[in-house]
Amino acid sequence: MIMRFRDEKLQKADLFRALAMEREQLVKEKAQLLEEKLHVEGQLQRFLLSMPFASPMGDMVSTKSTSGVPAWTMPAPFAPANEEEDLTLRPPVA
Repeated sequence: MIMRFRDEKLQKADLFRALAMEREQLVKEKAQLLEEKLHVEGQLQRFLLSMPFASPMGDMVSTKSTSGVPAWTMPAPFAPANEEEDLTLRPPVA
């Protein structure tokens, strides 16, 4: 019985080491992907700033991206506040 517990303890220790190594690898991969994402966002922003046709329109809103560089987002489409307002603006078709 003691031998069985020792074997189980050794198996758990091996599993723990394997999981710790996998976690470490995933943390490194996450950091690398985040760095790559920030690099691509920077490239996109530099491209957009260099193109006159890609400049933001009047109703576009500037937000901060994860890299801290302003990102332009399109305005939300019109949506009536409630059903009554919807009927006033767009009467039902008979």
